Amino acid sequence: MMLSKEDEFLRSWLKISSTVSNERIVSGMLFKEAQVCNIIYYQDLLKPDKLLSATDLCQATHMHKTLMNRTLKTLEEKEIIEKNHDEKDKRRVIVKKGKKFDEFIEVHHETMEFVKKISEELGAEELIKATDSFEKVANVVDKLFYNN
Repeated sequence: MMLSKEDEFLRSWLKISSTVSNERIVSGMLFKEAQVCNIIYYQDLLKPDKLLSATDLCQATHMHKTLMNRTLKTLEEKEIIEKNHDEKDKRRVIVKKGKKFDEFIEVHHETMEFVKKISEELGAEELIKATDSFEKVANVVDKLFYNN
């Protein structure tokens, strides 16, 4: 029996999703914690002057507010992040790197070593194609599922 292209797509998506969310890839952190830290890391790297709020993180991760609050509380207890109220709008919670953010950086470097191995296996051209495809799929999912 031949699978439809949609079945093959779903199987591939689930295969890579379960690999990426595997605790061996983001050792020492829950996937959601690593996901939040990853956003903070790249925000600080690419747009260091822009404040990042808990609401921004909810939108970027598609996490519900209660799960985000629990995740941020855990990260704050570990001193990986800091939360402060915005000086202009006290209702807004600003999230930034904490004293022990380097613990995430270690996890990030381990993950990047894995990504480099993928890059070596695929080659630069295939990696670029895969990245473009991932972006297209992510944008379609955002459009269809989240109405973005």
